[in-house]
Amino acid sequence: MKKQFRITFLSILLICGAVSTVSADYFWSENCQRAYAEAIRLDFESATKLCNQEKKERPENLLPIYIESQIDFLKSFIDEDKKQLEGIKARNSERIDLLQKHKGNSPYQRLCIAEMYLQLAIARMRFEEFIVAAYDVRKAYKLLEENQKEYPDFKQNLRGLGLIHAAVGTIPKNYQWIANMLGLSGSIKQGLGELKLLLNACYRNSELHYLKDETIVMLTFLELNLGKEKDNDVIRKRFYPVKDIHQRPILLFAKSIFHFAAAENDSVIDLLSRRPAETKVQPLHYLNFMEANARLFTMDFTAEKYYLKYLQNYRGTTYVKSARQKLAWIRLLKGDMAGYKNYISKCTIAAKGKTLPTKTKPLSKNLKVVKYLIPSY
Repeated sequence: MKKQFRITFLSILLICGAVSTVSADYFWSENCQRAYAEAIRLDFESATKLCNQEKKERPENLLPIYIESQIDFLKSFIDEDKKQLEGIKARNSERIDLLQKHKGNSPYQRLCIAEMYLQLAIARMRFEEFIVAAYDVRKAYKLLEENQKEYPDFKQNLRGLGLIHAAVGTIPKNYQWIANMLGLSGSIKQGLGELKLLLNACYRNSELHYLKDETIVMLTFLELNLGKEKDNDVIRKRFYPVKDIHQRPILLFAKSIFHFAAAENDSVIDLLSRRPAETKVQPLHYLNFMEANARLFTMDFTAEKYYLKYLQNYRGTTYVKSARQKLAWIRLLKGDMAGYKNYISKCTIAAKGKTLPTKTKPLSKNLKVVKYLIPSY
């Protein structure tokens, strides 16, 4: 892994040498479009190869650096890997320094740097590093605001701004001084409105198609968790144009979450049971946990297989104790008291994994909403 990191840094340094004599640019070449699409599809190997190919063919193009940060972020977020988080801290710092050296006229200049800060902030939130993450959000917000003033028709600004405005809107009034201190403002309504504008633009403008999947996911999560007057029919219709959803893991995840929220348990089982058995893309382990829950809710004890698969393959701690608790219930319902005691003993505070859900304080509850937004911010 360390050798791979050194190769990545060497590639960036080579680009630095190249752009010193060739003007830097942000160009959505065919390689970059395909690389970004593969990254969102969680095929990180293919995305990385395409980025490397673009660097060789167009060393002046800075977009591969941004796409590589997206790959790093998604890996860290999905796996909840502490080592990968540390890697993001180092690599994004170098990437930001590199991009800041180029003072071009492209609106992507501030956008890419801002989104790298935002990626880093959400990765930090995943590990409850809230204080440092807040300052990363502030840096991203200021850059996006400046970009919006200078390039008001650049719709890509709306992704980061929409997320930040909606997140700020979740903070209770008695904690708004924190947002004010950081220079942040916004509301849930404002954030949702901006993301809806972006999604509409994605359908009208082919240059924005690459943002469509992510925007649908973000809107789904925000409306389900934050929208006071969410319209299930509107959310459901957003998935109608989606093709090959089983090949698009983050959309599959979002649609499954929607069916859960709409109390459509059978739809969750039908949707997730048709996933490909084997794939070369990064596995989204939480889908196993979701399918297990859906099956258990119908008293289908084959749920046990999916809980075990989640525990065996997931390297993080989120919902680990919840999965063990559900396994204990299944053992109890089967009359296996020894199995029940074994699993329930692993749900204690001393056991590995996060504790089972308890009543959460208002501020941490709202920060937690931001923590689990994927992908990309």
